Amino acid sequence: MRKELSEGSLFRNLERTISLDDEKSVQLVCSRVAEWAASAVLEDTLYLDDFSICQGGKRLSYIVHKELRKRFPHIWTFQDSGRVSKFQGEH
Repeated sequence: MRKELSEGSLFRNLERTISLDDEKSVQLVCSRVAEWAASAVLEDTLYLDDFSICQGGKRLSYIVHKELRKRFPHIWTFQDSGRVSKFQGEH
């Protein structure tokens, strides 16, 4: 289990089981974050609480957070209210 966690393979199949509608929602959230990140400065915060996907089930919320953290290395996501913050360096 530790090996799978460190390699990132433990939850890999989880991401393959989302519906097309959920995938579109994930892409919409990522697009919104990309627009915000282009002009955000250090410690700016974006709240994604208007996206139900960020407040939905734990599995889908996990996928959103993982995808955002993978695509945007200088932001950090927080589970509470879908908050995204910009920081300097890798987290």
